[in-house]
Amino acid sequence: MIFEQNITEVIAAMVEDRAINPELERFMAKRINAQTTEIKSSHVAFISHPKEVVKLIEQAATVQSNP
Repeated sequence: MIFEQNITEVIAAMVEDRAINPELERFMAKRINAQTTEIKSSHVAFISHPKEVVKLIEQAATVQSNP
């Protein structure tokens, strides 16, 4: 199997998340050296902040297609 070695990790940390502690999200993102975007949202940002989530996905796709 061949695995991509140069993948940039992109993480959205939800500042008001009550399902996953935001500090834990930041810790995990830092541990994998991810590009982190914080959204002032609960756990379901894709419902409450869809534009921000779409923007993050588009940025991640751009990073992956233009290494």
